[in-house]
Amino acid sequence: MTTRKVLVEVSGVTRQIADADSAQVGAGLVFTNTAAHIDAAGGTISFTDTNGTKNLSAMPVMGTVILDFGAFPGSSNASVAVADADIKAGSVTTAQIEPIATADHSADEHVADPPAVYADSVVAGVGFTVRGSYTQQDGARTYGKWTVAWSRT
Repeated sequence: MTTRKVLVEVSGVTRQIADADSAQVGAGLVFTNTAAHIDAAGGTISFTDTNGTKNLSAMPVMGTVILDFGAFPGSSNASVAVADADIKAGSVTTAQIEPIATADHSADEHVADPPAVYADSVVAGVGFTVRGSYTQQDGARTYGKWTVAWSRT
């Protein structure tokens, strides 16, 4: 069986919780994952305390996409839709360049001179958009495919 781990934040304190682990978070609040389940998306831990079942929002649900700026000479902007039927209206999305080589750019290029990336446009039950931009003072653009890691609450 594969052990799944999630990050749980309670009162500003973040802990990584794995199957059958427990954690003390904050001033005396202890919860345990032994009677919990982590949903298929990895985004929720459910546990039972003396007051009944509680749900904690867990971060992150993660993935990667390929952001394509097109064939050389490329473009200043690109976007790709991320389908996510489990996303909620209040979900927080993030994106960052992941140094994994593509056919167009090496892992080193992903680190040395990447485009700026971000995630936005959340639509509950549908997904969100990962966007990238690349503009230099001399008007240079970027081209080709870049690997982008995303996460959401």
